[in-house]
Amino acid sequence: MLASCDVDARSGGSLGGWRAAWVVVALAACGSDPAASNDGGASKNKEPTGNDELATSTGDGGPVQAAGDVCAAALDVRPGAHEGSLYNAAADLAAALAADGVDAPGCPFDGPDVFLRHTVTANADVTVTAQGEGFVPLVAILDAGCTASFACGAGLPMSMLDVAAGTELSLAIGVAADAAALAAAVGPDDLRFRVDVVERQVIATGQGCGLLGQGRCETGSACMPDDLGGSRCTQVPGDTCASATELLLDDAPVVVSVDPAVPYSDAHQHPCAGARRRDRVVHVQWPAPGGTLVVSSTAADVALGVRGPGCAATEALACASEGAAGTRVELGVDGPGGAFVFVELPADDPAGDGSELGPFDVEFALVP
Repeated sequence: MLASCDVDARSGGSLGGWRAAWVVVALAACGSDPAASNDGGASKNKEPTGNDELATSTGDGGPVQAAGDVCAAALDVRPGAHEGSLYNAAADLAAALAADGVDAPGCPFDGPDVFLRHTVTANADVTVTAQGEGFVPLVAILDAGCTASFACGAGLPMSMLDVAAGTELSLAIGVAADAAALAAAVGPDDLRFRVDVVERQVIATGQGCGLLGQGRCETGSACMPDDLGGSRCTQVPGDTCASATELLLDDAPVVVSVDPAVPYSDAHQHPCAGARRRDRVVHVQWPAPGGTLVVSSTAADVALGVRGPGCAATEALACASEGAAGTRVELGVDGPGGAFVFVELPADDPAGDGSELGPFDVEFALVP
C-alpha cells in the first residue's frame, strides 16, 4: 500500500540499537533527475507530497532517507527501547490516509513518519510509547501491510490487547505537519525519538497464574484459586460474547442480577460508553414476531450497549450512557432474532471489584 523505491540500508552507528542508521536511496532508481534536487538544501523537511526525493547528503555525497521511511522497509524491533529520527522522512501514512488507503478513522497523522516492524514473541498485550525531542510523536499500531490501524493517537501509550504469538505488527512514528520542531530541523540529530515496545504476557484459560510479573489471564477469564491450593485462569461466565449469559425472552419481562464483585474484564467499547469499564454480557433471543426490546436498570452510573448477533463492534445497534437515576435503552425489532446486551459497570470503581455498588438488577422486556 505504501510503496517506495528499492532501498539499501547502511548502518552508521549502534547507539540505541539503530540510532544512526540511514537508508540510502538511489534517485536514478526512482526515475528522478539528481540535478533537479540540487536546490542548496531547500527541499530539506519541506512539506512532503509522498513523491519527493529528499536531497540532503551523507558524507559521500549521496542522498539519504530516514531509516524505515516506508512500510515495506520497516525496521525490525523486539521488546525494549529503540531510538531513531524523523529527519528527511516522507509522509507516507499521511498520504495513504488522505487517499483512504488505510482503515484508520480519526488517525491524526499528517506529517513525516517512519515505520518499525514488531513480531509478537508470545500471546501478549502490546503497548507502544514514544517520546520526542521537542515534539509529541504520533503513534499508530497497524497490520503488517499498513492497511489498517488497531490504535492511533498522540501523547498517550497505544495498546493492543490479546495479540497472538507470531503476529506481525507495523508501528508508525510521526510528527505533526505544523510542529515547530519540524520547521526548525536542519540535520539528522533533529526530530529524534525514542520508542518503547512492551509485551505483557497473556495467560491462557486453565494455566497457572498469580506469580509476580507473570502477566494477566486472557480476556474472559480471571485468576482464581483452584482445588490444589494454587491459582489458575478460570473462565468468567458472562464476561465475553463467547461466555455470555443466555436469555430467552417471551411475553413476560425477565430480570437478570449483576454482581460487580465478579471479576468481569473491560473487553468491549460502545459508541456512548465502555472505555475502561468492566462489563457483563447477556445474549438475548426472542421468538416473538417483533416489537420493542427494552432493557433498563435503576442502578446509578450503569451504561447499556446493544450489538447485533455477530457481536462485533461494527454491529452496534443502541447505546445509553449512565444516569444518576438509572439507564434505559430501547431497540425496535422485526420478527424473531437476537442481540448481545452489555451492562457496563460504573467507571468510578477505584477498587475494581464493584464494592461501592453492590449487586443490582437489569430488566429485559419485549413490548409489542
